[in-house]
Amino acid sequence: MNQQNQIQYAEHDAERMIRMGAVEGTRPRARLWAALYALAVGVPLAGIAVFLVLALKHRLPVYAEGAFITFFITLLPLYYIGSPLRSAMGDYREAYRQNYLPFALKSVFTELDLRAGSGISWGTVADTNMMYPGQFLESQSVIRGQYQAIPFEQSEIQTKISVRRHYKSGVRYDDKTIFRGQWTIVSLNGRYAPELQIIQRGFRNTKHRLSFLARYTIGRRVLLKDLGFDLLFRVYAGDRDDADAVLTPEVRKRILNLTLRTRGRLMLCFVDGELHIAAQIRRKAFSPPCVFLPFRDERAVASVQREITPYIQLIDELRRDNNLVKRGI
Repeated sequence: MNQQNQIQYAEHDAERMIRMGAVEGTRPRARLWAALYALAVGVPLAGIAVFLVLALKHRLPVYAEGAFITFFITLLPLYYIGSPLRSAMGDYREAYRQNYLPFALKSVFTELDLRAGSGISWGTVADTNMMYPGQFLESQSVIRGQYQAIPFEQSEIQTKISVRRHYKSGVRYDDKTIFRGQWTIVSLNGRYAPELQIIQRGFRNTKHRLSFLARYTIGRRVLLKDLGFDLLFRVYAGDRDDADAVLTPEVRKRILNLTLRTRGRLMLCFVDGELHIAAQIRRKAFSPPCVFLPFRDERAVASVQREITPYIQLIDELRRDNNLVKRGI
């Protein structure tokens, strides 16, 4: 028995070293370019601050001119550093995902598919009628799998529109991002398909004044007599009974927890037998630790599991009602 435990420990340790080795192979390059970028920003900013202090102290225009010159000199190295920095950080992030997501999520999902590829379509977003979908969509799949026999999918998406701009050289059309974040789809059992929309205050396109992303297309607004939840979210339902049946105190608690853990703005929509969760955040899902911090296998696994846990807890709470989400067998 002891020998078997030793063999299992050796295999586990070997797998851990392989995972860490794959990630550590990309860290030096990412760390180098991140350090160069920090120096390229920090040193000129310090120089600009010194020139401005001297200009205020001695009231000499030469120091102000020095600050402006330093500012424009800063732009040159940033231009050349930006591209290799993005490439190095992308390799580091991809190595982290490929090696730690399958290991950390295999105990949560079955039929797990983490292959990089296209995620949800523009039509999926548009058909929910839960927000303005833009003119086109860029999507990358993050997770596809089954949780307790419940289909689960999460993608990183950007919705964009083409904006007409006038330049000296003429008219040009530029792509402008309307929504950026994560889109999660959880399939319901089909026997009970409530129509419900939960919108967090502040979920809107802040780049366009008075241009709101959210579309209030489901029924009318419902107050749940929960002051904290009603202040943070607007709830719309085709039937008041749907809101009362789905948004129990425990479900509301899980939604609030999801809001805190994602650190973004949320919109949830029960429509066409599915639960759609839109999280408006700029950071990518399952981001690796800072390149300047020590990398530890256990912490990396725990970080992945912590990020997916709020979604799983919400599904578990919904599964308590067998009419809403089908139970695993």
